[in-house]
Amino acid sequence: MKPLVTLVLSIFAASARCESVGHADVAIADPWVVLTSYLTNLSYDNGLLVIPVHNRVFYIPGPNGVPKAVLVVTGTQTRIPGNVKWLSEICPDPRPKYFTQDYGSNKQTRVRECLIVNSSFAPFSYFKPDSEVLKAAREKGVTLFNVGYSFRSVYGTSGGALVRANLMTTKAFKGLQTPPANEQLHEVAPGLVAWGEALHSSVRKSASSATGELILPSIEFAE
Repeated sequence: MKPLVTLVLSIFAASARCESVGHADVAIADPWVVLTSYLTNLSYDNGLLVIPVHNRVFYIPGPNGVPKAVLVVTGTQTRIPGNVKWLSEICPDPRPKYFTQDYGSNKQTRVRECLIVNSSFAPFSYFKPDSEVLKAAREKGVTLFNVGYSFRSVYGTSGGALVRANLMTTKAFKGLQTPPANEQLHEVAPGLVAWGEALHSSVRKSASSATGELILPSIEFAE
């Protein structure tokens, strides 16, 4: 039997670089590759205020054109004078194999906060066929895996700054070996929830900081 080999992808490698995505300044390293970049819009206060949002998509190449992971980072560039009301970005309810945590922000509009860890994630159900991600993947000969894991974290400040990170991986992703802070995991593996919590901490710091620095937790695959 072939022994397991752990592939550790450290953003502190010599090849580490920073990629600006709106306010977020993402620390990332090889073997991550940029897949595409595009703009969307974010609506506040029931559409009374709309601002552009920057999106950049990265992926880790894998065998047969199927990436080990895809990362979508989203960030606003403009900060709003005064305070906004967060009536969008509502965090969904948890369910089996679908852990969510809204940190109490669903009950108020001052900030928006959400973490989702999906242990039965299907990219082709999540992305629309005409999405920028799938369009870029087809153009570059990249085929997304059928089922894997997804980690989505979003933090929106009272000043309108938003940072969102969405990591999608194959089932070979190992997560973290530390216990998660949450006790109710909704049938999601503890190591996956722990990794999601670490990601959310980084996203929160990025959205709230002056520099926007966003550092991913360590990423490991069993192969």
